[in-house]
Amino acid sequence: MDEKNRLCGDLATESERRFEKALARAFRRADEAGEIGLSAAGLSASEAAELFAHALHGPKGPEVAIDRYQKRLASLVKVFIRGLGN
Repeated sequence: MDEKNRLCGDLATESERRFEKALARAFRRADEAGEIGLSAAGLSASEAAELFAHALHGPKGPEVAIDRYQKRLASLVKVFIRGLGN
């Protein structure tokens, strides 16, 4: 059981790392295009990606229906992106 948990943990960690790298690329491109202002928020693309990825865990919770979770997630994305706006 411990080996299974270790292997699954490694996969989850790697998946999260790839997700954060993809987010950082997207934030960097949006910043370069003038769509968002990372410096105004005091964040690098990597810092914004890490913050956003960790914030995604917040809307989850026990007994939260999928439609409620999706609505919360959509609201989080809007608030986050508007907060980075120029």
